[in-house]
Amino acid sequence: MSRLLTLAMRALASLMAFMAASGHADAQRAYTHSLELDASPGLTLHTSPYFSGTNPLDHNFGPMIQGSLRWSASLTPGTDAWRLWPGLRMGVGVKALSLLKPSLTGSPVGVFVFQGADLHRFSRRLSLAYEWQFGATAPWQIMGSSHPDQAVNGSPVCALLGASLLLRYDAGRNWAITAGVDLAHYSNGNTRWPNAGTNTAGIRIGVARTLGQSGSGPRLSHTDTIAVGSLKSRERWFVDLLLYGAWRKKCYHDDMDEPWPFPDYFGVAGINIAPSYRLSRRFSVGPSVDFVFDESAVPESNIIDNDSGEQPYYIRPPFLQQTAIGIAAQAEYSMPVFSLHVSLGYNLLAGCAELRYFYQTLALRTFVTPRMWLNVGYSLRNFAHPRHLMLGIGFRIGSRAPSSIAQTDL
Repeated sequence: MSRLLTLAMRALASLMAFMAASGHADAQRAYTHSLELDASPGLTLHTSPYFSGTNPLDHNFGPMIQGSLRWSASLTPGTDAWRLWPGLRMGVGVKALSLLKPSLTGSPVGVFVFQGADLHRFSRRLSLAYEWQFGATAPWQIMGSSHPDQAVNGSPVCALLGASLLLRYDAGRNWAITAGVDLAHYSNGNTRWPNAGTNTAGIRIGVARTLGQSGSGPRLSHTDTIAVGSLKSRERWFVDLLLYGAWRKKCYHDDMDEPWPFPDYFGVAGINIAPSYRLSRRFSVGPSVDFVFDESAVPESNIIDNDSGEQPYYIRPPFLQQTAIGIAAQAEYSMPVFSLHVSLGYNLLAGCAELRYFYQTLALRTFVTPRMWLNVGYSLRNFAHPRHLMLGIGFRIGSRAPSSIAQTDL
C-alpha cells in the first residue's frame, strides 16, 4: 500500500507543479486560486455484513460525517482556455472522516487531488458541475478476521476514490456556494486481505473564496462556453502503450467456504496497446489488446488443501499458465493534466480457467508531458470481484494529449 501512496504523492507533485506555473506573472490572467471548506454528512453503506452488525461490537453502522479543506486553481472566465474547458478547477485537499465508531474503524484523515468542471450552465451565476477525487487515507483500524462476514479491510492505509455532482452558485464578491451529492470508496486495492472496502454517500455543502481578485471579473452569459477551434483529422488518431505492475493478495476458500489467505504476495504485470480515435477534445474511444501475467493464477489442481486445518499451499505452475491476452473496448475522458480511462474486455486466450473472465478497468492518468503519463488503475472481474492494481507508465504515439502540464496555455 505504501507504493500506492507513493504514486498518489507523485500525482500530487505533478499537480502542484501545474498550480505553481499558474502563479507566474505571465499566467496570472489565465488562472485564479481559491480556498473551499465543505462538509458531507451522510450514511455508511451496508456493502458488507460487517457494517450491518456482524462485527465484534454488534454495531449497526448508520450516520457518518466527513469534511475537507481544498485549494484549487481555476481557469479565469472569459479567456480562450475557459471557453475550451468551461468551469475547469483542480487542486489538492485534506479530508477527515468519521464513521462514528472509531474503535471499529479508526478516525482516518487523508490528502487527495481533485478535478472538476461545468456540465451545464443555467445562468451566468448558477452551474451544474462534477468533481472526482483520488488520494490516500490513514490510519484505519484493521477490520477483519477469519470469518468471511467480517472481512472488510486489512490495511491501515486505504486509497480514496470519490465523485461529486454539485450545483455551484456565484454569490458575488469572490464567494461561491456549492451543494450536491458525494460518494466515496475506501479500499486497499487488494494489496492486503481482507479488501471488501468501505463506501459512503452524503450531501455535500461548501463555501469557496476566490483569492486575489477584486470581484470585478467579466460578466458572462450562460451561453458563453462554446469551445473555440476544432480538431484536425491528424489530431484525432493516436496509440497508447501502457506498461504496469502491481502486487496482490489472494484467498483460498476450502470446502466449508472458510477463507485461507496465502501468506505470499503475488506479482502482476501487464501491457496494453490501444489505438484510439478522438471524438472531441474530451472524449476518445477505441479497442485495446491487453496482455497480463498474474502470479496468483494457480489452477485448482495445484492447490494442496491440508485436512489437518493448517494453511493450504500451492505448486507454482509454468509461466504460460499464468498469462492471458484479452480484447477490450476502451474510452478516455481527457482534461488538462488528468484523464479518466475505462475499459471492458474479455480474456480470449488464457493459460488456465481462472484467467478466463470478463474484466473491467478504471484508471486515473496524470500527464507529465504531452506524450507520457503516470497510471493508477484498478481491475475488476465481472464488475464485482477485485483483481489487482495497475500502477505504471504510459506513452502516447500520434496526437498529443490535451491534458498535459506542459500545455499550461492549453
